[in-house]
Amino acid sequence: MNTDFNEEISKTQLKKIAKDIEDFGYKLTLLTDEQIQGLNLADDIKEAIFEYKKIKSNSAKKRHRQYLGKLLRDIDLTLVNEDYQRIQNHSLIAKQAFHEIENWRDQLIQDESKLKDFIDIYPKTDIQKCRTLLKNAIKEAQKDQTKKAQRLFFKYLREVIET
Repeated sequence: MNTDFNEEISKTQLKKIAKDIEDFGYKLTLLTDEQIQGLNLADDIKEAIFEYKKIKSNSAKKRHRQYLGKLLRDIDLTLVNEDYQRIQNHSLIAKQAFHEIENWRDQLIQDESKLKDFIDIYPKTDIQKCRTLLKNAIKEAQKDQTKKAQRLFFKYLREVIET
């Protein structure tokens, strides 16, 4: 046992650290299978994460979550945390891009004159195709029909913005 008082960790602190690691393990179970495969983890830990996803019983999930926390306590989580943060940032950026596309679609359908602004920002736009899709989406919005033309317009805007 360590005799230096400043370096000793209390039982309460150890429990909090263990709980934080267990919570981090739970966050990992919320990732997609593809994202989990990309993490810098040992195969047995990845397998434990996949197992957790298969469990239906709440009490079994709780026990498995504790088991996953135990496995994670035995490794250095620095690289795994970096991977997890990268995935979260990528998800955030994708959501922001999606909202931007939705915003442009809604603005253009409400006010066709904003098409010039869109073209100024995204000069690689096929103007003819964009106008045609926009006109169809506007007609569809006015008639309260199905959203097929609006989806096609959204798809085209996403294509333009992502390139």
